[in-house]
Amino acid sequence: MQLGAFIAPLEPPGGPPPNAGLRGLSLTPDASQLLVADFGAQSVYILDPDTGSGITVAVGGIPGSASSGPSRVAATSTQTAFVGLSAEGGSGNGCAACLSQMDLSVSPPIVQTAPQPQVSSLVGAPLLQGNSAGDHVVLAFGGNSNGKLAAWNASSPGLFKVSSANVAVQDIATTVDGTAFAVQTATTTEIRDSSMYVTAVPTAAELNQVPGRGAVPGLAMHPTGALIYQPFLTGAAGAPNVRAVWIFLTRVRANWLCGYFCRNN
Repeated sequence: MQLGAFIAPLEPPGGPPPNAGLRGLSLTPDASQLLVADFGAQSVYILDPDTGSGITVAVGGIPGSASSGPSRVAATSTQTAFVGLSAEGGSGNGCAACLSQMDLSVSPPIVQTAPQPQVSSLVGAPLLQGNSAGDHVVLAFGGNSNGKLAAWNASSPGLFKVSSANVAVQDIATTVDGTAFAVQTATTTEIRDSSMYVTAVPTAAELNQVPGRGAVPGLAMHPTGALIYQPFLTGAAGAPNVRAVWIFLTRVRANWLCGYFCRNN
């Protein structure tokens, strides 16, 4: 992969389709392939990040939902990728096939409903995030308080570890090594370990006092897990003085760290 060089913008093979709606991105662990979930075209693009060449893999949508398609993707170290499907206007509740697994070792890649038995009965549109090595993937199913968390490990690729979240998860992020992850709910952001137990709930009194604050997707963790980047908006995106990101310290009792730029730009 080229370093320190700008290349032409990457486009879907053959150019953007008229119904394109790009959402999730994921690099394979060796950085040789970039996977792009196109919700609108109900496809996943597999691109060479250096040249922009690639192929289109049809994934489809959620049965019974015309406005649905792949929205999250996570490449793994086992030459597979997990693809999460979602639907507009809902969480995809009742969809037992919203998590797909793509086999990247064959050409063209094969897409099937995730075969791991632990997730076959789970419902709801999955939020998923993999670590950079591709050996850990964390999922949150559904957007209600009965949602489940699931964790996949490359050492046992045919299995998922599943646990009750007991919260309505809206976004998810993980550390580089996959040993910890964060989940964002309507009211808090929680830190959980690899066993999915809550280890911390960072708080910031100043953040809670920001008027008109609304969470938006894009939760991220520092590679070490020491910081959480939590985006939010206080008005229309792009408007002047709209606050955008709060940075939490996760390993001290605490509280917050944020400068003028991240609050006012």
